[in-house]
Amino acid sequence: MPGRKRCWSGRWANGWGRRALLFLRSGDGLVYVGMALAGRGWTAFPLMPLFALGGTGMPIFQSMLSGQVDGYRQGAVIGLFSGLTSFVSIFAPFTISMIYFATRARAPGTVWILGASMQLVAVQFVLAALKDRRAPVVA
Repeated sequence: MPGRKRCWSGRWANGWGRRALLFLRSGDGLVYVGMALAGRGWTAFPLMPLFALGGTGMPIFQSMLSGQVDGYRQGAVIGLFSGLTSFVSIFAPFTISMIYFATRARAPGTVWILGASMQLVAVQFVLAALKDRRAPVVA
């Protein structure tokens, strides 16, 4: 916001927040690849803490995006994230299970490779959204 002083913690959070977000999203994609290459079912258990760590990236991204809009539009940004999360939580399990059952005999790791590729696409969107901090996000 122009004319508003930023404290040192805000500058620190913006600098480290971007790095943390990219690290967590990229790390999550690598965990997906690890699951695709895993040959046994028990190998999912050592990877679960990494999955949990990767899940902390979305609140960072949400706070960074809501910080780029004015106070009147922050509710719209939060509402957009809530709506997208609800939409994905309804349709993604059905879609992924269809893909899994169609490919499990020939290529059992296909769904994990698809998840890793979606993480790569998501990182590109994050980079594009955070590229120009002065341009407000319109929700």
